[in-house]
Amino acid sequence: MITAADIKEIIEKEYAHCPGCLTELSEISKDEANNQSMIPSSARFYKYDKICERLFDGGDQLKSPDMIIVKDDELIFVEFKNGRIEGIKKKCEVRCLDDECQYVKWDIKLKSIEGAFIVLHLLAEKKSKVDFSEIISLKKTYTLVYNPEKNDYAKNGHIKTIHDHAGSYKIRFGLRLYADRFFIKVATIPPERFLIWLEKESLIGKSELSQCLEEMRGKMAAFKR
Repeated sequence: MITAADIKEIIEKEYAHCPGCLTELSEISKDEANNQSMIPSSARFYKYDKICERLFDGGDQLKSPDMIIVKDDELIFVEFKNGRIEGIKKKCEVRCLDDECQYVKWDIKLKSIEGAFIVLHLLAEKKSKVDFSEIISLKKTYTLVYNPEKNDYAKNGHIKTIHDHAGSYKIRFGLRLYADRFFIKVATIPPERFLIWLEKESLIGKSELSQCLEEMRGKMAAFKR
């Protein structure tokens, strides 16, 4: 039976020295369109997009989240979206904006399913033959880190509020039905909340957290002037 530890072993063996696979969080969370990082951290993590790219070696590539973290017996997939995900529902709304947002939401969903199941299955089989049911059985979470300044609207009927030991958070952008079905947990959170979670799980240090939060808040204050 394949385990999270096996996946971690495969990633570290195959991709630890692969250019761009183990890289800084500032690079993983970068919005290429605006050349802007959502999280200005030098902490290094595995860029799942790059692993997927290497796995397919230039062939037809599936969708995948930006980042993967293996923590104990859990696989944590993270997607960063700096742009608008949800259209603002006003009478003066431009139709193409709504269509674009709909595409972004479908893209986020596709990345979660293809990346956390099909790509993961192909990755697992680099070690040995693995039945797909074993991939389904692995504990997985999906976290979408989004820009709250660009996504301040959502219909109440499409939001699910979750309360756990870390506090409360909302599942937005059509992902609420993915929780308890494809993933043991789904979270849609702003960058600050994600950083705090990383520190709480001992994935970054307190000084790194403080430095990043200070830089992010400084940029936000300058933007609002």
